[in-house]
Amino acid sequence: MKRLELLTKEEFVAHYIVHTLRLVFVGMSNTGKSRRAKTLRDALGFSMYSVDGLIARALGFTDVHEVGTWMKGPASYGYRTRERRYLELEAEHTFLESVWDDEINPMNFVFDTTGSVAHLPEWIRQWLSDNALVVYLTVEESDINDMIKRFFNVPKPVVWEKFWKKHSNRSNRKTTRHAYPRLLAYRAQRYADMANISIPAKKLYDKSQKDSLDAPNKNAIAILDTIMSRLPGPEPVDVPWRQTA
Repeated sequence: MKRLELLTKEEFVAHYIVHTLRLVFVGMSNTGKSRRAKTLRDALGFSMYSVDGLIARALGFTDVHEVGTWMKGPASYGYRTRERRYLELEAEHTFLESVWDDEINPMNFVFDTTGSVAHLPEWIRQWLSDNALVVYLTVEESDINDMIKRFFNVPKPVVWEKFWKKHSNRSNRKTTRHAYPRLLAYRAQRYADMANISIPAKKLYDKSQKDSLDAPNKNAIAILDTIMSRLPGPEPVDVPWRQTA
């Protein structure tokens, strides 16, 4: 994919000041994309766009967990039909030009993608990269087993496409556990291709602040500081989001 030149730190701050900062979070399910987006919304007044939420409403559900229950696992009857429907809705609610309109959205803006954005056509992924700063939340290999456990314990919709195939000598559960790392590797490459910067999910904010009364502000500040630290150029003298601390 074609990559645009990175914003500088000064440009990042300038966009924030005039409310034209556009962020897109990408990464696997359960890496905390929605949590970071909500933190920016609640603490710093960002407008938040949740593809998961829109897909849920389109299907008549209230949240992503109900969508996961509806979609079921890849071995279930009718899964491929539901998978296709899910991807159709994801494409429809990801490619929406009006979300970038400053008159419609006169606020700083965070776009919360689903984990399966990696399966959308390249032109949609390129369109996201052309319109915003795409931040990829990466995971370490040591996190994969925990992610598999969460997948089994808390159902979320997962698009498997070619990566899940029934194995005669394995149970469905073991097949899923075997396929998950390969799915993650495929998606990781797609996320990296469309991202402007990559940040380990664990480092995007300081979890030690989570129990303090001013945690939302401190976490939001840490998120923007961490993103800005990955951008080129000298750091501006005045960083406005730090004034909320």
